[in-house]
Amino acid sequence: MADRISAPNGAAAGVAGADLAYAIGVPPAQAIDYLQAKGLRVSAGWQTVDAATHGRAFTVANVARLDVLEAVLQELGRAQREGLSNAQFADQLIPRLERKGWFAGRGQPARVPDGSPPDPATGELPTKKRLTEGRLKTIFETNMQSSMMAARYREFVANTDRRPWWQWVARQGGNRRPAHQAMNGRVFRHDDGLWAGAWPPCGFGCKCRMRARTDADLQAEGLTPDATTGAPTVDRITLADGSTRERLIFKFKGGGGFSPDAGFGGNPALRQAADRLAIAQAPLVLGELRSQQALRKIFTARQRLDDLQAFVQTAREARAPIGAQRGIGALDDAAVMRLADAGRVFDGAAPVQLADALVAAAGDRLAVEDWAALPQAIAYGELRWSEDQAALAYTLPALVPQGDRQWLRVLVGASDDGNQVIEASLATRAEVDADRLVRRALPQ
Repeated sequence: MADRISAPNGAAAGVAGADLAYAIGVPPAQAIDYLQAKGLRVSAGWQTVDAATHGRAFTVANVARLDVLEAVLQELGRAQREGLSNAQFADQLIPRLERKGWFAGRGQPARVPDGSPPDPATGELPTKKRLTEGRLKTIFETNMQSSMMAARYREFVANTDRRPWWQWVARQGGNRRPAHQAMNGRVFRHDDGLWAGAWPPCGFGCKCRMRARTDADLQAEGLTPDATTGAPTVDRITLADGSTRERLIFKFKGGGGFSPDAGFGGNPALRQAADRLAIAQAPLVLGELRSQQALRKIFTARQRLDDLQAFVQTAREARAPIGAQRGIGALDDAAVMRLADAGRVFDGAAPVQLADALVAAAGDRLAVEDWAALPQAIAYGELRWSEDQAALAYTLPALVPQGDRQWLRVLVGASDDGNQVIEASLATRAEVDADRLVRRALPQ
């Protein structure tokens, strides 16, 4: 089962209300892990990155240089580790941005020429939008809040046997959002569908938080639980720049509902926190056969595959790997028995991980579409054993074959330190057949 985690003990010294970092205090290790594990994705605007990617990839609207994103991410990581305030974060980051020409001080224009030649048709100079103190504050608060609440989610999931009810707590006083304030005090079961798409922060500047409650708490306080009516509906809203964006709408059985802001319709910690827990707990709840079927569906869900494709694209474009990884599958019975027969010591509850360093090292030798198909290969592909690599070898027909290399071949090395993709490549049928068959492909 996942390790239990505790909320921070005590806040950093300082003036009350100085910054969000003061309220967070020294963050739990899981909050740091969440922030550092994010990939980097260039975006023309925050609204172009979907909620699934917001939860796993760091983006700064209109910043189109990876070295700038890396600088922001590094300083956010430092702020997390050292419990820095917003002002301290800015003091560390601003000189780096100034050296790169990406910061606009007070009185300076936020939009300036980016150095590119003028448009041949219009003669206009392309511009870049530099970061300002106000935008740095929003970046800091949103990412710190997301990291803190991701850690809280993981804590809650590990404690559902004692505290199965989760209560929404909206910010009191100040500029309160009516929709968020209407959620204040509402209680839902931990497995309600609401939590997959609505977990604070649910918008820029959102200061909502969650409280885990026991059955006794509900009885003592006279709290009546709510529940969603089913899957959320989706509508499209028009943003200030004229673009449209999907928004989730959750309806409650007792009346009312809730919609996270566009771009915030997802739980940033759900998949990150749940992978190991799901692998460990699914057999206890569903039994061995049904649990493996459920895990295959989890790891090959469309949202996860889309997220993996974005992760791969980022890893290929970045100047250097940042140590980010993605959970892309689970070892099934056939894989576990083969590893045991080989005398390998391994962690059966650990997800199979794909590292950005492996993607970056491969360059363009494997198409993005085939990288994104790795979870399907592990879930449903033919399973063989590579004697040369002493590794599991999963194969599936390639989506973008090259000549006689018609097969996607994924090697997974398993140990007590974790289960890792050690190679992903295209292979010929002869190369595939050179590995010993363990299990034939499964129907999808």
